Amino acid sequence: MTGAGLRERKKEATRQAIRAAAVALYRSRGPHEVTVDQICDKAGVSARTFFNYFDSKEAAVFSLALTPDGIRSGVAARPASERPLATLRAVFTERFTEASADPTFGERALMLREYPELWGRLAHVNKLVEEAALESIAARTGQPVDDLYVRLTVETAFAANRAAFKCWYPGSDPDLVALLNRAMDALDSGLEPPG
Repeated sequence: MTGAGLRERKKEATRQAIRAAAVALYRSRGPHEVTVDQICDKAGVSARTFFNYFDSKEAAVFSLALTPDGIRSGVAARPASERPLATLRAVFTERFTEASADPTFGERALMLREYPELWGRLAHVNKLVEEAALESIAARTGQPVDDLYVRLTVETAFAANRAAFKCWYPGSDPDLVALLNRAMDALDSGLEPPG
């Protein structure tokens, strides 16, 4: 393992420790009772280290498995001939397969059930990811970002993503990836009613 690889693993471990501490404190104390100092104490890091990774306690709690860069690189890596909706399904599936193995991801899902008022904050964070998806699908199709097809494709994929996440309960069957695929299958079938 190179020094750079070890450094990256340590940075990711620190990021994960901060994220896990923030989510655990939000769940145990309530979102409005948690401070950055408390997160730092629980994660065993200084405030300076915290702010090297996140600019606020909300950023620590709501940092996502899907990032703008992850969307861009994920879309770029898919076959050019693939339909845009299938491309987004593949990118979401890959990211959520990784994320659902992370206990903090499940804890955050439980936190959102306990504090549904936080969905708006998550949507705000997700906006940057959705914009990256719009740019990527626009580039892939040769259409402008504000083209109806581009917007409809991306917003529909994100709606399926949100629906799957809201129907998922950590540790349950079906898992998040299966629910995401069911949601995308429903879109592919024209939203035919079950049965």
